[in-house]
Amino acid sequence: MTGIVNSTDDIGFLRPFWNRTIGPPWLASLLVLVILAGVRFYATLGPPTRPLFLLHCLLMWALPFILLTIQGRREIGLLKQGSTAAAMAWSALAGAGCGLAVFMVGMAL
Repeated sequence: MTGIVNSTDDIGFLRPFWNRTIGPPWLASLLVLVILAGVRFYATLGPPTRPLFLLHCLLMWALPFILLTIQGRREIGLLKQGSTAAAMAWSALAGAGCGLAVFMVGMAL
C-alpha cells in the first residue's frame, strides 16, 4: 500500500463512451452534481413546473444505468436481485412506512 492512486483503477467503473467524452470519473461526478443541483434549484424555486421535478427524479434514477458499467453498479450496491412478488410487496410497504414516518416527523415539527 503505497497510497498512490492509479488512474486506470477508476476507469473500469464508467462506460467507455463517458470515459472518452468527460474524462476522469471525478469530473463526471462534478458535472452530474452541478447539473442535478441546477435542475433541482430551478424546479424548487422557479415557476411551478411539476414535470421538471419528476424528470429530475427519473434522471437521478437512470444515471447509474447510463453512466456505470456492470462492475461500477455492483460496486455502489446495485445488484440484480430476483423480482418476486413478495420482494415487491415488502418494498412497497417499506416505502409507505418510511413516507408515513417522514410525514409524521414533519407534522410534529
